Amino acid sequence: MHESGTQTLEVRVTKLEQEMREVKRRIALKPIIESEIPWWDRIFGTFANSEEFLSAMRAGREYRESSRDPRDGDTEDQTT
Repeated sequence: MHESGTQTLEVRVTKLEQEMREVKRRIALKPIIESEIPWWDRIFGTFANSEEFLSAMRAGREYRESSRDPRDGDTEDQTT
């Protein structure tokens, strides 16, 4: 039983060592620590050429326009 427990422990330690090597490899591949880059620079361009994003913007605009009080007047050009 003692030998079996030792063998199991060795297998677990080996697996942990492999996982730690992978973690270190991934960290080394990161060129710049994310916290050094402002969040807006990290997400800039995320939605470029995204039809889903454009659709969401249209839906938001339509909602805002539908909930406007017409008595408030509109500062935008009415020719469109």
